[in-house]
Amino acid sequence: MLSYGKEIEHLLYVIATNLFYPVMIVEILALVYVLMEFGGFLFEVVGRRFYRDFAKFEENVFQAGRYMQDNNWDDAAQALPDIKYSNLLREAINLSRQALVDGTFHLKSEKIMQTAEIMSSRQLQGPRVLTRVGPMLGLMGTLIPLGPALQALTKGDLQTLANNLTIAFVTTVIGLLIGGFGYAVNLFKDSMQSQDLSDLEYLITILIQYNRQGEGQICTREGKEEEYLTAMETR
Repeated sequence: MLSYGKEIEHLLYVIATNLFYPVMIVEILALVYVLMEFGGFLFEVVGRRFYRDFAKFEENVFQAGRYMQDNNWDDAAQALPDIKYSNLLREAINLSRQALVDGTFHLKSEKIMQTAEIMSSRQLQGPRVLTRVGPMLGLMGTLIPLGPALQALTKGDLQTLANNLTIAFVTTVIGLLIGGFGYAVNLFKDSMQSQDLSDLEYLITILIQYNRQGEGQICTREGKEEEYLTAMETR
């Protein structure tokens, strides 16, 4: 029974030791990814600082609404604001622009909002995962070298002991760095995307109101609504 116990201990030791390099590789990749995310976040912050003009955004939306009242759908689509600082808002407005051209905006507006919310959630998945995975990788990178370090200590091999302890401390720092950057990006990016979703909801609300002509009447581009509904029924 004792021999089985030693074999199990040896097996676990071998597994843990062999995980060291995969953990290091994953940690390096995670560090590169989180730095890229952080760089993209800083770029977006600068873009918002220089390009975000809510007054101009609002003016363009109301202009698009006035074109809708006149059944001038192409001009309404062109009047929608061009967004340079947010991929999320730009994609959602492009969907709205296409829906206006098709004359199906009042049918697709809710779906456009839902699509934007899904896009926002997906864009935040990476930083959220790294917030938790980074410290986990750091802890694994810390504990795995401690086994060889303790063995080196029993043999009086101070050089091997020092090398393993150095690796353990470095991986801890990198893991915490990954988690910290991931948390910061997630926190601030979530706030910015909440603002984008608020702007999009405001845009959709205004256009829906302009899309109504009289009580309970909705203006649509002739023929386009029927085509859209027919296509939906055939799916």
